[in-house]
Amino acid sequence: MAGIPKDQIKIEVQDRQLIISGERKAEESKSEKGVRYSERNYGTFLRSFSLPVGLNSEKIEANDQDGVLRVLIPKAEGAKPRSIKINSGNTASFFGKLIGQSSPMEKDGEQLLSSKPSEKIAS
Repeated sequence: MAGIPKDQIKIEVQDRQLIISGERKAEESKSEKGVRYSERNYGTFLRSFSLPVGLNSEKIEANDQDGVLRVLIPKAEGAKPRSIKINSGNTASFFGKLIGQSSPMEKDGEQLLSSKPSEKIAS
């Protein structure tokens, strides 16, 4: 951050919030033709950003170069894209998993294979 030493900048993460804060202090004095001139600039700042789910807040890195603060927040391993295998087979078992059943829907030894509830095929 331009004009602010890195030891006066604080970066922290609290409850999925990235908080960047600091304090700017500058003092300038001049003496010209018997007149003394003094200027002081100071102030604090605070910026907070909401972090989305799926980031690894333990591995956040920050870099200050030429007055530009860069913050790197990597994705968590579980949040990275992965390929999903498409299976073929009985849709009843697929929908059974959706409603909490671990095996194909069965009733009294008969398996429901038809999309019509009234039709049953014996196993």
